[in-house]
Amino acid sequence: MTQTANRPGASDSGPATDQPTIDTDNQNTAEVASTAAEFVSGHHLAEVLGVKASADIVETLGPEIARSIIRWHHREVDEVHESENLEDLLAVPVESVQVVVAPVITRADVAAWASDTGERDPHAIVAERRAETEARRRLNTDYSPMADRTAPKPTTGLRGVLDGHADLFDSSPELAAIHQFARARGAGAWATLGGALVRAVLGVPHRVTLPPIIGGPVSLNLLLAVAGVSGGGKDLSDAAASAVIDARVSGAPTYWDPFPVGTGEGLNRTFAAAHKDTETGRAKTEFHCRSALFTVRDIGAFDALADRRGQTLVTELLKAAMGQEIGFTNATIEHRVILPAHSYRLGLTAGVQPGNGSSLLGEKAVRDGLTQRFLWFPVREGRRRPPVDEPQPISLDIPQFGVTVDPLDPDDVDRPLVHMDVAEQIRREIIAVNDAKDEDVFGRTSDPLAGHRLLARLKAAAALAVLHGRTSVDLEDWQRAGSIVSVSEAVVAEVAAASGDAAAADAAAQGRLDGHRSAAADATRTSVADHELAEKFLSILADRGDEWTPHRSLVSGVTSSRRRSIEPALCLLAERGQIERRRYEYQKGRTRDEFRATR
Repeated sequence: MTQTANRPGASDSGPATDQPTIDTDNQNTAEVASTAAEFVSGHHLAEVLGVKASADIVETLGPEIARSIIRWHHREVDEVHESENLEDLLAVPVESVQVVVAPVITRADVAAWASDTGERDPHAIVAERRAETEARRRLNTDYSPMADRTAPKPTTGLRGVLDGHADLFDSSPELAAIHQFARARGAGAWATLGGALVRAVLGVPHRVTLPPIIGGPVSLNLLLAVAGVSGGGKDLSDAAASAVIDARVSGAPTYWDPFPVGTGEGLNRTFAAAHKDTETGRAKTEFHCRSALFTVRDIGAFDALADRRGQTLVTELLKAAMGQEIGFTNATIEHRVILPAHSYRLGLTAGVQPGNGSSLLGEKAVRDGLTQRFLWFPVREGRRRPPVDEPQPISLDIPQFGVTVDPLDPDDVDRPLVHMDVAEQIRREIIAVNDAKDEDVFGRTSDPLAGHRLLARLKAAAALAVLHGRTSVDLEDWQRAGSIVSVSEAVVAEVAAASGDAAAADAAAQGRLDGHRSAAADATRTSVADHELAEKFLSILADRGDEWTPHRSLVSGVTSSRRRSIEPALCLLAERGQIERRRYEYQKGRTRDEFRATR
């Protein structure tokens, strides 16, 4: 016999007799039991029903329920079980099952059960649930009786992640300075950190790469997405990121003026131009810069560019993030600007409104890997911070990794790459994740994005190393980069949810415009008809001054197709305070509604 744990307050001989009893004439027993199952976590169903041992079950609930079937969906094994062994069923922990009580239950003594805040009366909970259900129905919202009533607000998850990794800014003097500088400038610390990482990487020679731990070498090129509403502070954080670092490359002060993103071909032409070689007659590429910062002030502009027919911006960005060859073999030599792999250093920052991130978070973007190419940061920290004094900018001599050649040297392409050192433990972790793909012939794993996540983390760790003036990635950089990736993934989740809601709203709005494509359009047409009829009634009543007009006289000219709008139109005018309405007894025992315009 399966025994259940004793419920606090229950006796050893059976159910407590002084506990409230559900009267089946007034309460739905199945609903009470289901509600109890939802509210009690870690207790057994037998305890919820007020019985502590199977010996009491038949006596308490009667022989009918002992022969009935209780079905449940066990989430761990994902199977539906049926059983008539009530003893076993009631011993199942409530926290691991979703209970559905059979409708044949006719009576039960339901005891009070423990909640997080103390004892609660089952009658009160059922009444509360019914009131909430009715309220939600009146608001015409979806409602699930088993929904998590303590579900966090949409930003709670992200805020929790931010709070959990806030100590990142205490882990080094450089990061602490960035945090204080951002607060002093009224900018978000995470967004400012992201911009600082991009700028630190821009000063690294273009031939410096991450080592070929798996596959080939990977560029340090970095893409950043800062999420926030219009006016939320994206420009503030970008300005703070630009000012917080006093960067020097080979001893010379360095600053990167951002270029607006245009077409895919515009990326490569920012770095170089092509002309015909006078000796060979072939196209020759000449670099005029090796490092460039691009910016997308609002992702809406990116959407417009990416949606153009024949546009190559997204594909070129995907390649540029990895430092691959970009450019096209155009028919015209002057337009044939092709940048070899790892011949340029590129950074990009994009402002993304939470409800408008579909271009970077849509199904195609995720499938292509565009989403994972970006590090995502929130524009704010979700907490008010006291004002602080602005510290001095970080003086950073960006490591040059022993590269002393002029970056515009035309023979640069023939020189070997320089790889950053990466700690052995980090290498082993990356290799282990890749090896896991060997178990499936198509390389599928339980976490298909693990490789993208590790690459983003390695890039972030490399940028952190550079920000601290080092030429190698150590375990401390790796740990800090783990915080950055955790925040990035939390931001992606929030923006994806907001973008999905916005897309649904856009679809509904489109339906209203299209009319016949959705019920929302019907509501729009009805609303227009109501307003038009309301204006007609108001005009009639205004012409009659203080005279009370009977309902029949007022609506006599309304066609049959518009009669459904009569009452909504009158209610609309009354809510606006534009008309008065009264019930008038024009004969003994006979009344009618009358109206007049307000004075």
